[in-house]
Amino acid sequence: DNLPWLEFRRVLFRSPLEPLEMEAAKSIILESSLNSEKNGMVAIAHPVKCIVTNKGEKISGVYQVEIKLIDGLEFDASDKVIDADDLDNLDDLDNLDKKSTTKKFDGIKLEAGKNNNHEFKVIASKPGSYTIESDTLLSGQIVHKNSLKLEIAAKPELDIDAEFPKKVNMESQFEYTIKIKNTGLVDIKNIIVEDCLLEAKEGEKTQSSFIYISSSDNGAFDEEKSIVTWKIAELKMGAEKALTVKITAIEKGIIPNIITAKDEANKVLKKKKIEIEVIAAEIGRASCRERV
Repeated sequence: DNLPWLEFRRVLFRSPLEPLEMEAAKSIILESSLNSEKNGMVAIAHPVKCIVTNKGEKISGVYQVEIKLIDGLEFDASDKVIDADDLDNLDDLDNLDKKSTTKKFDGIKLEAGKNNNHEFKVIASKPGSYTIESDTLLSGQIVHKNSLKLEIAAKPELDIDAEFPKKVNMESQFEYTIKIKNTGLVDIKNIIVEDCLLEAKEGEKTQSSFIYISSSDNGAFDEEKSIVTWKIAELKMGAEKALTVKITAIEKGIIPNIITAKDEANKVLKKKKIEIEVIAAEIGRASCRERV
């Protein structure tokens, strides 16, 4: 009479997994990692790579990765990147919408020790801290979760203005002013300003139409390249810095001047081209022409 009860107890109190079941459970281990530069800028597409790896001992089924953008991030669809490992299973990338905050990427069957990459770009409309989350799913069940923190800063923005004489006589000395203004939402440090006194085509050596005399704020003149360079340690939001140059015109015609502002990584933030008319006659009233 006690046999049914004994059988029930054996089922009720058996170990959670028999040795063979435990071995099968350990044979497929899918994990995902999110890789990206931790710092980015507003309105600039930020690349992210999700790497799914089978760390188990057995080939997996076809997995999915669900990417969730938290705190206001959006997917950027301007430059889609297709997985090189599995072109056939990424049809859903055609529906990638910049305003989406959740997307699923179909994966493949992964052999033990192998990985597969999924690449995408995100974009933020304002500075702040943002989170990207990834869920790796197998047979519809989440088998691994991961997350990545991004710090998005305001994009540095500068404007260049220049005040020149309306016209100048050849062989005459004159002074002009370059104004660099911070028009963005972040303070900018270590700005490099360059004023090129000639416009030479690549591979050509062109003599400058101006002779450099002096400049304000410790401007350094490179005689070989005919470039005046300044370094501005910091420019606060809304602040403006005025730089002056004194030169002599030695050639008649419409003479170009190119002003460039760069950040400390030598990335161009703003560029402006100005043309000055040099004449042999008396200085007139016609204004110099500008082209941005």
